[in-house]
Amino acid sequence: MDKVYWQQPVQLNFQSKGAAFSGVDGNWRYQLTNTAANRALYDITDPLKPVILSIPSGANVQFEDGPAAHDYLLSGPGVNFTPILSKHTPVNFTNG
Repeated sequence: MDKVYWQQPVQLNFQSKGAAFSGVDGNWRYQLTNTAANRALYDITDPLKPVILSIPSGANVQFEDGPAAHDYLLSGPGVNFTPILSKHTPVNFTNG
């Protein structure tokens, strides 16, 4: 198995940081709380053609989308980072 996907409802509390998140199929209203100052919201469903979305000013905002699911990026501290890489030790599944 290469991947496991798990979806669960969450609160979109950004704690003055940025993050990527995905919507779900259907018409939804998303509430973004504690967003960073001077942030921007992008629809990155097509990563080669990101679209900046117009959202109200303020730390707590709402927007709607649908009916198809979209992927989003809220700009802010923490969005761009380099993850720490370390060697993976393979698992041995033999009974030996």
